[in-house]
Amino acid sequence: MKKNLLVSAKAFTLALACTMVMGCANNANNNSASAPAAQTSDIAYVNMDSLIDKYDMYNDLSTQLMAKQNQLEQELQTKQKSIERKAMDLENQYKKNLITPTRAQEVQQNLQVEQQRMLQWRDEKMMELNDDQAKISRMVYDSIQNYINEYNADKRYRFILSNSVGGVLLYGDKSADITEIVLKALNSRYNKSGQTTNIDSLATK
Repeated sequence: MKKNLLVSAKAFTLALACTMVMGCANNANNNSASAPAAQTSDIAYVNMDSLIDKYDMYNDLSTQLMAKQNQLEQELQTKQKSIERKAMDLENQYKKNLITPTRAQEVQQNLQVEQQRMLQWRDEKMMELNDDQAKISRMVYDSIQNYINEYNADKRYRFILSNSVGGVLLYGDKSADITEIVLKALNSRYNKSGQTTNIDSLATK
């Protein structure tokens, strides 16, 4: 479950990033009429798998998301064990005639209500994790989008493509690979403040 969540988060982030890259390509195409003729054939690409894997912002937030998930799973297990203990106690008391059938039925109904509340709590927390995942993906997407726009402000490239496993780019000359340039700039900008982005602050974004 833990691994699947991270894989899902990365897949969503990659999908957003690829959308961003296509947007950059479309913007470049729209602006090509005003760009010098010598520059309109220039193409660069970014390896999104490598970029996201090594992007400190993504890794920090993913680590926090995993820690949050682990904590919620522990809380869920605690709630489940508590209900199980109460159910066993009820069964033992009933077998030993320490509780009346009427009272046993009342306790059983209360346990059913408690279990329903636990399941509702679980569903709410899963939705919260999914929301956090989407916010992380959006934050990473916006960060990459903003830097790509800054990097290509001089319109040196007509297209900046995304290269990822299973993507549409089957071949790319290494000289056109700007992944390391983008990665170093993103990490430098992210770490310059000296503060790690807190996942709890995403609720206000």
